[in-house]
Amino acid sequence: MEMLEGLPWWAKRLDEMSGRFSRSGLGGLLDYHGATNTLGELLTQGIVTPEAVQAWLGEQVGKHQPATGSTAHPSATADLLTDPRAFWAQVWEEVLGRKLDIPPVLKISGKTKAAIVAYHLMPVYLPVITEEDYPTDFIKPQWGQHLTVSDIQRRPLPGRWVIVEMIVKPNWDDENGYGNGIDPLAQALGLTSRFSISWDTLHETHHPATANILGLSKKAVRLPTAEEWNLIGNLFLWLNANRNMNLPDLGATNSWEWAENTFGGGRRLIVGGRDYGGLAGVGFYWRGPRRGVLGFRVLAVL
Repeated sequence: MEMLEGLPWWAKRLDEMSGRFSRSGLGGLLDYHGATNTLGELLTQGIVTPEAVQAWLGEQVGKHQPATGSTAHPSATADLLTDPRAFWAQVWEEVLGRKLDIPPVLKISGKTKAAIVAYHLMPVYLPVITEEDYPTDFIKPQWGQHLTVSDIQRRPLPGRWVIVEMIVKPNWDDENGYGNGIDPLAQALGLTSRFSISWDTLHETHHPATANILGLSKKAVRLPTAEEWNLIGNLFLWLNANRNMNLPDLGATNSWEWAENTFGGGRRLIVGGRDYGGLAGVGFYWRGPRRGVLGFRVLAVL
């Protein structure tokens, strides 16, 4: 790729790692965070265009495709970057057993495209579905197991394009923290940990800063709702099983994550504690105080 020849050090390193690229996803690239972060900076500065990178990555994937007749899927990561609408149309048809009319993705700026790569984000279309539409193997939230249902603010899925972090959710007492110690967004925000941050601080300080980093409006960036978080967690597991991707199991650790929903007065929903149901677990905490077992992941509405 002519536009990449002027960047030999990282292009060469990525090429050296291309044997780890597979039709199941560009796991080698996503695990090589030094290259990923540098590539994001180059994209942001306009030294390399997203189109050039997509074309180059497509060439690398093509070099390592299985022989004809293989039942493996095409590279899910490459498909997501190249044509997310087609990717999710196919995924949702398989998940739900019916076709969905998925709207086009709104125009995304070069800065946001670069941030998707640099900060390990995934564009996702969340359709208008209810828990009754879930496949039988999807894990539903247990709304009333630990909470009074009438106090829960439910936020049904209205159908929207979002981008969400794919970062690994750790145990709260894991000294490595989010991303097994590699957390570029937290680093960009000046955070040493994602834990012990209040819901209010996230909304007043960190979300506006994240919006600036992602090249989005302040109102676009927030926490996932409990409904979104649960569906995304199920989708991660489905993509791992059916697209051989390597996405985190959000319900497998003993930490919780903040959700956007209110729970009466000054409380907010929290989700994901393994000992309270994992993907099914729904609890609450007060919006102002900090708590060591509570982390967060960012969602942005496109």
